[in-house]
Amino acid sequence: MAAGQEIPAKIKDALAGNPQGLSITDIVKETGINRNTAGRYLDKLLISGQVEMRHFGMAKIYALAHRVPISAVLSISSEYIMQLSGSLRIVFINEAFAQLISTPVSELTGKNIEYTPFVTVFDDVFDKFIGHVKAGLDGTEWSGECAPVRLGMVFSCRIAPTALDNGQKGVSVILEDITEKKRADELLMESEQRYRILAESSNDLIYMIGHDDRVEYVNTFAAGTLGKRPEDLAGKLRNNLFPEEIASRQKGMLEKVFETGKQASEESPLPLHGELRWYDHVLTPVFDEAGHVQSVFGVSRDITRSRQAIEALRISEEKFRRIFEDGPLGMSIIGKDKRFVLVNRLFSRMLGYTREELTGKSFEEVTDPACVSRNRENFDRLYSGELSLIHEEKQYLKKDGMPLWVSITVTPLRDIDGQVLFTISIVEDITERKKAETRLVESERRFRDLAELLPQSVWECDRNGSLTFANEGSFTMYNYTRDDFKNGLSIWQMIDAKDRAIVSAIAMQAFANPPERFPNVIEYTALRKDGSTFPVTMYLSPIVTDGRIAGMRGIGIDKSEIARFETALTESTERFRAIFDSTFQYTGMLTPEGTLIEANHTALGFIGAKREDVIDRLFWETGWWAGDPGRVERLRAAIKKAASGSFVRYDETMKGVGGTVVHADFSLKPVRGSDGNVRLLIAEARDITPQKQAEAALRESEERLRTLLTMTPDIIWQTDARNRFTYVSPQVESVLGYRPEDLVGHEVSLFFEPGCFEKNRDAFVAAAAGHTKSLRVVTCWRDREGRPVHLESHSAPYYAPDGTFAGFSGIDRVLPDKKP
Repeated sequence: MAAGQEIPAKIKDALAGNPQGLSITDIVKETGINRNTAGRYLDKLLISGQVEMRHFGMAKIYALAHRVPISAVLSISSEYIMQLSGSLRIVFINEAFAQLISTPVSELTGKNIEYTPFVTVFDDVFDKFIGHVKAGLDGTEWSGECAPVRLGMVFSCRIAPTALDNGQKGVSVILEDITEKKRADELLMESEQRYRILAESSNDLIYMIGHDDRVEYVNTFAAGTLGKRPEDLAGKLRNNLFPEEIASRQKGMLEKVFETGKQASEESPLPLHGELRWYDHVLTPVFDEAGHVQSVFGVSRDITRSRQAIEALRISEEKFRRIFEDGPLGMSIIGKDKRFVLVNRLFSRMLGYTREELTGKSFEEVTDPACVSRNRENFDRLYSGELSLIHEEKQYLKKDGMPLWVSITVTPLRDIDGQVLFTISIVEDITERKKAETRLVESERRFRDLAELLPQSVWECDRNGSLTFANEGSFTMYNYTRDDFKNGLSIWQMIDAKDRAIVSAIAMQAFANPPERFPNVIEYTALRKDGSTFPVTMYLSPIVTDGRIAGMRGIGIDKSEIARFETALTESTERFRAIFDSTFQYTGMLTPEGTLIEANHTALGFIGAKREDVIDRLFWETGWWAGDPGRVERLRAAIKKAASGSFVRYDETMKGVGGTVVHADFSLKPVRGSDGNVRLLIAEARDITPQKQAEAALRESEERLRTLLTMTPDIIWQTDARNRFTYVSPQVESVLGYRPEDLVGHEVSLFFEPGCFEKNRDAFVAAAAGHTKSLRVVTCWRDREGRPVHLESHSAPYYAPDGTFAGFSGIDRVLPDKKP
């Protein structure tokens, strides 16, 4: 066999024995043919269609072409096949080719190709195509690509000389659709180009290390990180580029990849330009055609910020844990199922449970039944996003069944998608404040009850003069009705026109001045509903809300009856101020030396500061304390004491943004580390302004009542539901000779003339049943000497909180014409 036929035969035999295909290296190894010779014959076999080639990674894999000879497949081949005679007539064309040019086979066979639709379809490539056909008729075979624009397809074209059935010369044209392959090749090329662009524009260190430990490739960013250019590093030994310790650790990781052929990754530090940076290294093996690891491809990403963020998160979680566990307020975390997930020690102590007993329990189980429905609705609205925060006052039920009033703030904890996972509740025990409010309400009720019994005019109005409260004495004195009050009665309607301007000017000036300069008493001519007038002495006091005069109150005495009321009240009464509904706590964390390291939003909002304005500053130099040397010195002494391990607590006055002043219950709590040393201080200021105001208002109210009881010449008394005296004012001694203790606890009828009590029994029974709101009767008492004394009695029933009749309150005065 000639050499020209022997070599292709050996190659085809080798390929026949390996249907999966062989690389050129494998072919050379198996046949013993020179590599260059094998490559040259493989090209010829590819052109003749006897061998096919495909890419596998970077390698070319060759295999026998599984094609049936053209003579056997002209009619059934999926390729586009056509045979032309020497005169360019179509001798044969298969169905696929005919469909390609949208013409039946019968209309093409026997026609000159230049007069068929082939010319139109292949218009832009037809001239070159005919040139190759004519060359084929002369014995020259051609293979290549053509891409007619009209079809939008790319073909692999082979034009080969052919002996036709009649023995004449002809050519065979075989077209193979390689459109998708071309697109795939273009995409691959584009992908490789994108990869090169990506590698060069990446901010990661990208590199390739060979088996000889030399740098085969490094991207621009990696080279720049080392202060070099890529060409300065290519071919250099890797271990010469890094400190010995770093180079040794890299070598161990590289050797592992070369030995195992598996990807490896680790995090390690890398000193760069005097700074220690952390990188996440991923090393991937690169295989040669024989399947051996020839290089290691590496990507190192700077994770310094990520590690710093993780450390910051750890510190933040530690701070949260300390605040949660050691903070001055009760805290709990509740899941979507309304059950406690986590509670701190203070909250569990508030309710009298252990932490284990509360964990897993529904918050509804420890909530007062009256609050459950509202709490459930607010909880659902918080999870739906309708509410962003809940701040309210509610009642819990302690383990022993006793109620616990709290001020609670509930905030959602969300995931990165904004979905609410849990809620965190901050709870303050306000039981004492609620008790103070209850005492204030009771005092207010007693004031109104007493005001209704007084014959003088007692009223309140806003800054515009519109009445907001008026007692029965006001309606009697001015001849107005309750309906007039409901329809918007004004204090100016009860002042005579000639005095209205001067009184208005006094009021305007009073509203413009501080509360302490408010006028105490003025005199003017009053106007009744019927147009009649009378002189009045009006005792005034301001109504102050949030430090601002919101209105005024007055007690008016008809001077025309001054003789009757000369011993009546001479001082104005003052009402209790409203107590602030709720208070937020101001919380911060300090180093033992006094440097502020954390502050909550409430504290920052109080002085209108941002976090960066105060953090890492000495606590006494911040806006909460600046401007008052006394406060600063007290704070520094307290920090010093707390840093030694003592809990410090005292009352302090604090000034906030806009001049806001609050009284605070301020404390410093030391927090110790595992070594027993004080590691930080928790500063907490609880706004006790409402309690301070309530206590002051209560004292003033009690003082007012004592003054009223002392100044009036009338007997003021109160009985229980069984008609026994529970209180009698000291004036009873000057009128009847009895001491108050002589009457308290005894039935009223024991001190009346026979038949007097029975005479008025029906009126009192009707009032007790709620048929009348007040009584005005004349009673006949017996004084200590047994003499009869006639008194004019004004009384009214009062009721217990549950609405049941509790007794009578009254004022008795001696009738002028029936004095003893």
